[in-house]
Amino acid sequence: MAELGLGSTWAVHMMRDLYASMTADAGAAGVAALVEPATLARLRVLDPAHTNHSTARDLTALLAAVWRDEVCDGEHGRLLRRVLGLQAWSHRLASGFPFDDVRVSGKTGTLPTLRHEAGVVEYPDGGRYAVAVLTRSASTTITLPAADAVIGTAARITVDALRAGAR
Repeated sequence: MAELGLGSTWAVHMMRDLYASMTADAGAAGVAALVEPATLARLRVLDPAHTNHSTARDLTALLAAVWRDEVCDGEHGRLLRRVLGLQAWSHRLASGFPFDDVRVSGKTGTLPTLRHEAGVVEYPDGGRYAVAVLTRSASTTITLPAADAVIGTAARITVDALRAGAR
């Protein structure tokens, strides 16, 4: 991350370790306790000092580097962009771009009370925009359609502003 200039990004745990940490922090009540405020308060995965963390700026810089073949080039870069293009969740970032000719590639990040998505929006005129929207909710509800829609709306407003400025 340092070589890429991503000074606010720390990847210290693999995903299996993050989930194991949540299970351990939930205690005897198990994963069902992950909706309880007292349990959330002790989750190490929600404390940036003890877990993986980044910023929207670093995430978009990383995606821009992936799209410019600066992270991994050749076949590896194409494969990475292809995988990101297979994003199954269209209710977050992609919801802001409901057009047949606009391609949205992305990656979600979801933990209790956190809903994030970072991706690249590609227009048929060649415009490419890396965008990241990071949200935190007071609610422990797993399904929050309004929060998901905000991600798409915020991304669309941002990309529209960038496109207008490029003209």
